[in-house]
Amino acid sequence: MSELLVDILKTIVPSLVVAITTAFLTVRLSLRRFHAERWWERKEAAYSSLIDVVHRLKEYARHHYERELGGEDPTEEEKETIENQWKKTNAEYRRLRDLASFHVSAETVEILQRYDEQKSLARSDDIFEWIEKDLEATTHCLEALITDARRDLRAQ
Repeated sequence: MSELLVDILKTIVPSLVVAITTAFLTVRLSLRRFHAERWWERKEAAYSSLIDVVHRLKEYARHHYERELGGEDPTEEEKETIENQWKKTNAEYRRLRDLASFHVSAETVEILQRYDEQKSLARSDDIFEWIEKDLEATTHCLEALITDARRDLRAQ
């Protein structure tokens, strides 16, 4: 009877070791892939949010630029609505910029820092020059963000 048991164990044990090892490795690799995919989704969401908020800031600057070129002056109610939207968008930008380094590339963080510097340098006593430089800084930032997001998300 012991020879029969040894023969059975010789057959079962190697198969059992292979099955357990295979199951362990499969689960491990599946979890690693799941975490990588979730991280990519978070990065994509961070880039999308940043691009969206910078786009809204660009549209605000473009609207002011066109108005200064001779467009119609908005009513007081429209001005208040536009200003409230700008305040909300600017607050959202500051929040996303502060959190950006956690999900996005170092290059994107540098793009945002350059954008903030350019906006500061844009301030001028000449309102038209200020608006023009602000629109230019925002447009360059948006283009650079899109380019870097594509590069960083493809690298995954």
